[in-house]
Order: sequence, then structure tokens, then C-alpha cells
Amino acid sequence: LGYYLGLVDYKISTNWNPVATGGARESVAVVRFRVLRSGIVRNQELETSSGDAGLDNAAMRAIRQSSPLPPFPNLMTEPYLDLRYTFVMERG
Repeated sequence: LGYYLGLVDYKISTNWNPVATGGARESVAVVRFRVLRSGIVRNQELETSSGDAGLDNAAMRAIRQSSPLPPFPNLMTEPYLDLRYTFVMERG
């Protein structure tokens, strides 16, 4: 599972292009989503807003653009994984 989550992290992080519109020095957005065995992403939802619409939209877009994620390795027998991904934007 750790290896697979590393692949997921890499793919999502390459699509994370935050556009800050102002606000706190550090902003955090959390996105919850389901990954099917094939790697398709479903049920994407902003679980915790950063308070900055630009950052929230960038977080949601990063997940959308990352679909499909890598398919599950053969050793993973689950039909799906429910994941949370935390996006952090630090300023200054």
C-alpha cells in the first residue's frame, strides 16, 4: 500500500499548481475522494476549505487532472480506496 500511495502522491503533486489570491501565510485544503481499482477517481469533495477560493479550486483541479491514477497492484484486493489528500500553500 505504501508504494501505491507514493505513486498517487507523485501524480497528484505534479498537477498541483496553486494560485493564491491572498490570505494567511499558510493555507491548507483537504480533498476527499475514492479511487477505484482501475485508478479512476470518483466522489471528489472539498472536505476542508483553505478559505481561499483560488487554492481550493487548484486542489480540486489537481485531483481531477490526476485521474486516472495508477491501477491497484495485484496484491491489493480492495475494490476501492477512500483517500484524503492535504494541499498546503506556504507564502513568504
